[in-house]
Formats: sequence, C-alpha cells, structure tokens
Amino acid sequence: METHLPVPQRLQYGAQDEPLSHPRPEWTDIKTMQFWNALFPEALERFRSTVTEPKDRAKTEYNIRILDNWDAVYEKLEKARAKYQSEGGRVGLLRKVRRKAADRVLPVAEITKSVSKVAPNDPYATPVLGAVQILLDAVQVAADVRNQVLTGFDGLIPAFSDVELFLGTFPRDVSVRNASLELTVATLVAVERAIGFFIRNEGNLEGFESLGKQVLIGMEEMNQLLTGHLIERDLQIAFEREMYRRDMEASRQEVAYLHIENARLHNRACTPQENIVPSHQGWDRNELRQYIGAQDIDMDDCAFAVDQTNEFPARERTLVEQIIHTKHFQDWIRSPLSAKLLVHWDGHLPKTLADMSPLTLFCVSMTQILRANHRFVTGLWICGRHADPYENYAGGYCMVASLVDQLLRDHDFDMFSLVESGDIDFDRIQPGQPGALEELLKILELLVQQLPETITLFCLIDGVILFEREEADALPVLACLLRLAGEPNLRAAVKILFTSCVLASRISKALPTVSLLVIERGVAQDDRVTPALGFTPGFGSEIETNLLSTPQPSFEGLAVSQTSGLVLGGSSAVNYETWTRGASVDFDQWAEVAGDRRWSWEGMLPYFKVNEAFIRSTTQRSFQEDNLELHGSDGPITVSHPSNSGKPRDYPLRQDMARFHEALDAKLIPENNAGNIIGYTEAAQSNYDGQRQFAAKGYPFGPNATVWTESEVHHIDMVKKRAPGVTGIRHSGDGLDRKAEEFRAAASVEVILSAGALFSPKLLMLSGIGPKEELDEHAIPVKVDLPVGKNLSDHPCVSTKWIVNKENASIGVGPMVTESCDWAAGPPMDWIAFHRAKSSTLEAVSDHLTTDEKKYYLSEGKAHWECFTMYGPFDTSERPIKVDPPAGESIVSVFNILVSPLSRGSVKLKSREPSDPPVVNPALLTSPADKEILYDAVRSTTTAMKNLEGLDAVEYTIDEALRDDLSDGAVAARVRQGGSTVFHYSGTCAMGTVVDAECRVKGVEGLRVVDASVFPMPLGAHYQAAAYALAEQVVEMIVGNVRDG
Repeated sequence: METHLPVPQRLQYGAQDEPLSHPRPEWTDIKTMQFWNALFPEALERFRSTVTEPKDRAKTEYNIRILDNWDAVYEKLEKARAKYQSEGGRVGLLRKVRRKAADRVLPVAEITKSVSKVAPNDPYATPVLGAVQILLDAVQVAADVRNQVLTGFDGLIPAFSDVELFLGTFPRDVSVRNASLELTVATLVAVERAIGFFIRNEGNLEGFESLGKQVLIGMEEMNQLLTGHLIERDLQIAFEREMYRRDMEASRQEVAYLHIENARLHNRACTPQENIVPSHQGWDRNELRQYIGAQDIDMDDCAFAVDQTNEFPARERTLVEQIIHTKHFQDWIRSPLSAKLLVHWDGHLPKTLADMSPLTLFCVSMTQILRANHRFVTGLWICGRHADPYENYAGGYCMVASLVDQLLRDHDFDMFSLVESGDIDFDRIQPGQPGALEELLKILELLVQQLPETITLFCLIDGVILFEREEADALPVLACLLRLAGEPNLRAAVKILFTSCVLASRISKALPTVSLLVIERGVAQDDRVTPALGFTPGFGSEIETNLLSTPQPSFEGLAVSQTSGLVLGGSSAVNYETWTRGASVDFDQWAEVAGDRRWSWEGMLPYFKVNEAFIRSTTQRSFQEDNLELHGSDGPITVSHPSNSGKPRDYPLRQDMARFHEALDAKLIPENNAGNIIGYTEAAQSNYDGQRQFAAKGYPFGPNATVWTESEVHHIDMVKKRAPGVTGIRHSGDGLDRKAEEFRAAASVEVILSAGALFSPKLLMLSGIGPKEELDEHAIPVKVDLPVGKNLSDHPCVSTKWIVNKENASIGVGPMVTESCDWAAGPPMDWIAFHRAKSSTLEAVSDHLTTDEKKYYLSEGKAHWECFTMYGPFDTSERPIKVDPPAGESIVSVFNILVSPLSRGSVKLKSREPSDPPVVNPALLTSPADKEILYDAVRSTTTAMKNLEGLDAVEYTIDEALRDDLSDGAVAARVRQGGSTVFHYSGTCAMGTVVDAECRVKGVEGLRVVDASVFPMPLGAHYQAAAYALAEQVVEMIVGNVRDG
C-alpha cells in the first residue's frame, strides 16, 4: 500500500488546518526514500556500457564515468563551465539560446511546486505530487552547483530541470522506475557532451547548435514516457481515493437509512396504512442529485482534460502556471475583498467548441488541489465540453445542475429546510421545461446560503466566452454567480474564476483584471519636464537618447541631432509642446495607403477629440466658435493658446510677428487643427498654467498596470511566428549599489512596441524581424523578412536668428515675470503658419517627381513647409551657436521646416549587441524637390524679416557679407549654421509594408507597433497629437478584436 505524503507545512498559506486521516510518515521515513541515489549506479553502468566515451576524456579531470554520485557529476560540470568562462567565454550570449525542448519537455516538479502553493492551507495534494514536494525540500542534490550551472548555461535548463522528475516517483512503480532509468542515462549523455563543449570551445559559440541537438537525443521520448507514467499514476491514486470516499459516503447513507427505517417500523401503528407516494419533502441529497441528473460530469471532464495535456506545448502550459504568481491571482485566492477574477488567454485559440485551452488544465489542477482540503467546496464547469447544443449535457441548465450536484456531493446540507422553503417548484426542474433554470438557480442560491463561515466556495468556469456565445441562458447563470460573489450577507466566502480564450464581452466590464506591464527605458520622472518651459530637447541631457545621425551631405557633412525622450512619457515629456493635428488630406492619403478608412481624417477625428481638453484662444475666440464641435472638452491633455493658458503671456512682439506672417502671404485662419492648415493662426500648445501636459501626467496607469523604469527590452521572443514575451535588462539602485538583472516578461495577450521610430525598428531587427540582407549582415536568424527600418522620414529645419529693435521683447533680457507676461509659462511664441510651396517652385520641382510623388505632393490642401517664430535664441541642434547674441538685445528665432519631405532614409543596426545604438541616416534633402522648397522658404522668411517695418531686424549668426545674399551658397551657409531637424521621425515600420491596418506586425502573431514609426508618410504637423490619436484608435481596435473573438 502506498504511503500518503502531506505537503510540507512551510509551503502553506494561512492558519494550520486539521490533518487528514491518512498516516503521515516520519521525517526519517522520507529520508530513506533514496530513489534518486539508488538509481544512479544502475544508470551509470548502463551509460558506460551503451555510450562510447569521448576520446582521451578518461585521462582528464573531467571524466564523469568514474564517479559514484550526482553531486560529483555536477561538480565536474561546474568545473568545466568555470574553465569555459574564465578563458573569455561569452557566457552571456548562451543565455539567449531558447529552450530547444520547451514545446515537449515539461518540468513536472516546477509545476508541482507552483500548483501546490495555489491553495491556502493545503495539507495534501495527491501522493505523487506530495512526494515531489517533500523530497524537493528534504533532498537537495548539489543545489548550489546546479543553480550556477543553470545560470551559466541556460540552454540546458530543460534537461536539468527534468532531473527533478525522478524525485516525484515511487520505487515500487516499475513503469515509472524504468522510464526514470532511461531518462537518467539520457541526462548523463547530455552532461558529458556539455562538459565536452565547455572544455573544447574555449569561449566561443562554435558547435553550440550541434550540442543543442545532441542534448535532445533520447531525452524527448523519455521525458514524454516518464511524464505520462507520472500523470497516470497520479490520476489512479486520486481516482482510488475518490472512489473510497464515495463508498464511505454510500455506506454512511445506507446506515442512516436503516436507522430511520428501523425507527419507523418500531413506532408504526398496527392498523393498515395507505401507500404514500414519495414526495419531495422526503428527499435526501443523493435523491435530489439523481433527480436533476448531472452526476459526476465534472469528474469526467477532468479526466478528459488530463488526457489532452500533451496537445498543448509545454511553453504554453508553463506560461499559464505563472498566473498564480500574479498579484491579481494572489489577491483573489487569499483576500476576502477579491471575489471575481477573469483570466484571459489567446495563445491557443479553440478551433471548435469542444477544444480547450491551457487554462482548462489550470482549472482542473486547481479543482483537484482545492478539493483535497475540506475547507473548500469547488464547482468546475468546462464550457468547451458543453457549449454544443447537440451535446447531452449542454446549456445553462446543465451548467447549474452540475454546480448544484457538486455542492450536494461534497458537502452536507439541511435538505428539509431546502424543500420546505416553498420557493422552489420541483415539478418544473427538468431539462427543457419552462422555468427549469430559474428553479435550479434558486436551489443553488439556497445551498450557498447554508454554507458555514468556515467554508470557501470556489466556482471555476473555464472557457466562458464559448458558453456566452452559444447559449443565451448562460447569462442568467453568470449573473447569479457574480451576484453570489458580491453578496455581503452570505456566511461563506464565494470566489468566482472565469477563464476565456478572449475577453468575454458581456462580463469584461464587471471584471477589469487584464494586467499591463509597461517597460520604460528611461527614468520614472524628472522635475525639469513638468514646468512648461523647464526643458527643451537637443542639448545632450541624461533624459534624452542623444543620438546623432550619420554625416549628412546636404548639411555640409554635419551630423544632426536625432534625440528623443528618455523618461516616462517619452518625447511628450521633452518636446516643444506644439499641438497640431495635420491636414485632412494627409490622413486621407494615409487611409488610402492602408486601405482602411479608419485612418482618414473623418476616421481619426473622434480620437483627436477624445484626448483633448481644448481651451480656445482669447483673441480668436469668436473666430474659433464654428470649430468647437471638432474638439474635446474633458480629455486627458489640456490644449491651450498663449493668449489663454492660465498665466499672462502678452508677448511684446505679437503684432509684429503677425505682420511678418502676412508679409509671407499667409492668411489668418481660425486654427490649424480643423483639417485646413494653410495659413497662420495662434499656436495651440500642450500646456496650461505653466505646466507641461504630457502622456505620463495625462494618462496615469491604473492599478492593473506595473511599470518598470530604467529597463530596456533587448529582444522580442519569437516562437513559430508568435511573440509570447520579451527579454531585457532591468536596472535598479544608485552609485555602488547600482545593479542590472536580466528579465523575461511573458505576454498572455500581446506585446505592444512603442519605442519610437528609431528604436522600434532596432528592436524588431534584433529579434529577427527585418530585411534579410540587414539581418544576414549581423548573423541574426531571419524570422520574418520585412522592410523594417526603411522609409525613415524627418522634418528638416533651418533656423535663422535676428536682433530686433525692441526692448525686453525676448526671454532672458528682462524680468522673467511681469504683470503682463510670465516668460516661463510656455514656449515664447504666438503664431504658427503652414505654407504651400510657390506655384513656380512646384513647377520647377515637378520634373523630379514620379507619378505617385506628384499625386502625394501636389494634392490640394497639402502643406510643404512650416514657419514659426520664437522670442529668444532657440535651436534644435547640439551644435553651439557660433555667434552669441549681444547682451541685452531682443532676439527672434525663425524656424523654417520642411513638413512633406520626399527624402527617405533608414535605421540600421550597428551590431547585434542590444547596447549599441542604431545607425540613423535620415538622408535629409537628398530629394532635389526637398532642397529647392526648403531653400526657397529660407529665402522668403529672410526677406520678410529683414524688411519688416519698425524692427530693424539684423541676422546676427551669419557673416555680414552674406546677410543680403540669398543664393544657394548663402542659404547653404545658413544650413550649416542653423540646420537640424525638429525630431519628427516616422515611417520605419510603415503601415502597409511592415504592419497592417491595425498596427499588427505582418507575419507575427501577438505583436503590434504603436508609435510614429507606423505613419506611412510624413504628416504636415508636429506629431504628438497624431501619436495620441493613433494610440487611442489602436486601443479601441484591440478591445474590439478581443470582444469579437
């Protein structure tokens, strides 16, 4: 007879429970179960006799064939690994090797450790699983050495983890022992070959792929065989225990019946009595179970689910097991305040109603463990087994009947009070009978009301979306369960676990438990970004990426700044706060490229509105009245204007700069966020009351989000064209306490990449998603061949700087705060203008355009260049201004920006090392049309500024001899002095070529890119408004797709 082993008490949650009645072995008895050590000599002898010894290995200190225990074997392996590492081995690279056998090899012991900790105060699982826990705790076979080996050689983790399998067996089970012996031999082979790799390769990766194949030889089949025997043995013991319990229950019922019958006969009157037809009032719980007709459905489903175990890859099963480590699950299992939990899985979508997901196995394991503790009453319903209307036990009625049956089977109830309540019409309780479900739900509620305060009722409903779709009467059942879970007057605690392969649309709002992990490369916050003018980008700060481009021939061979934000909130935390949506024609062209009208102006407008809290200009208030329906009023980002931004900003040059724009033939328009952007208007900005409005402030994370800052993703995991998670480095601490640790984050829903147009392509390419020629250059295996990193566009800019004849008219030359102007309340500017190129210029450049470029470039409403002025010496490059502004003089900076460039650059990898920055070549002004239009813009603004009446403007950053020269050479000198970009990178993961119309990476499941890299073409705008709207629309797409299944 097998000994029943309890789980060690130190692994339990909660207060001590009464021990079960099975005999508990003494610790000395446990230590005598030396199955592992007893198996070693026989396995080693078979290993010696059947496996050829490597040449000359016997003479070395690394020979494992002369050893007599596993501790010594692991010491040899560790010694070889230490030699490998000390001789310059690139051990870190080995950690990147994915688990070759992960889809077939299941580390049973790790599963057992996880599942055994699920149930609070669980004194007993099943004998086999209990034995695993005891032996893992009592017998640590070279634990320290093994951990070091696994850390240094992660690719062999599946092999060495399966060593733990031997500890989960009983020596009397011949089939398990034989399978264990074969697997032991295979493991010895793997260890010997791993040692050979360590001592032979001297720090390089040559032969690693070959080793990986060798390690798997013989192990896959043996693992499957042993796992099958273990599960079969475990189920056999569990089944025998359940049958014994049922027999005891039947015997108890029979004895009770005989006592009652004996008492009745003893007191019976002598006169004959009429035959009495049995009524409901005389029922016991077994008769009621028989009447409702759903006996043991759950046990049949459990057996069916276990039979399907090997249908699911081990990786998916392992991912599902991680549920128990999440805060939401821990709260649900232990906290009296958490009663409802929805677990979502989309890794293995059901193809038919009868299909299951790995979550089904999780629910079955949970059920088996919970039922081993008499404090828990558990109801299990696997919807995928009973959603087909042609199945014998289908529909909401059978769902409730099964739950009622399980309650009656597993707990004692006062049947007399149940039937005497008068609320239940038993005659209606038949499948298909009108009102049958209603009556069953009454029984369910009355039974739950009888449960004492010492009991917790767990209802596990697996695959709820299948039931919800197919059965209308499932909704009252789900509503009843949710109501019970939230009922404060029940004595027992009721906890409901729903699982679904997609979010169940009708209950997801009631169960907002989808978790989000945000991995941010930058810091959590920086006080400089909060004030509206506390930070401007492009000057090499530690909260920027500080990238420089490759040398740009059109910028006289100079590199330009390609920086972006390195703080939570990204570039929205470090930008110039300009808020422009772009022209309607830009989005209509986007929609045409994507083949999806959701990206048109009309399609994007609702998402522009939803993120805005729009505050109208004071000076143009009536002018903007007609456009109010185009704006939001209560969104997370406050959008204001200098004339109405919470603080006084009456800039002295306001009217002068309006005259400047009119000199450029720009017409005053109400605003440039209504689709028509040609003309000048008061600039909208993302600030209010002197505070920057940015993503981290406007979109605070909810309680279901975890944020890791100072963490960098190095790779997106790829398994058969699916992205199940990411790996990277997480930094913590300061100074000498600064440390970095590797992490892997699994994604049960999907991975959303928002690293920006320069870093999103880098990460994709490091993960094997990109142009084949680029990946081949860096020896990166190609997973999906896509034009990632191509199509880079940016807005080139040339700024000119002017001394104007007006006192205290720019920042820094007078008091920062006066009654009429707070210079720190926002970027010091009033107007912004978008222009079409002159007709003569367009005619001149049209010869350089292809047919598609002409269609894009010459469309009505398309802006070609932008101009705005700022009151002070502002710049967007890292190059120092060669001529400092004269002290005390008022300065105006004029920005000339090309907003519809035809030039396209690229983002490439510098190497395969994640720490290396990308190689960014924006190829600025390589299109003749771009150069012609930007140069023409510089000529126009220079002429207008120089001739502006009353300001006596002098361009002080250019040589005096060139101030009146507007030739190409003179404009080139201005480019060399003030040329840069305005950090509007886009297009490197373009919609249509890299991602589809819902931002999903083509050819990859579970991976989206959501940032400006998906813009298929440049927008005539500053990009933050469009980026917010993009994210808002994609979020709705994700939710819609999930709800629709």
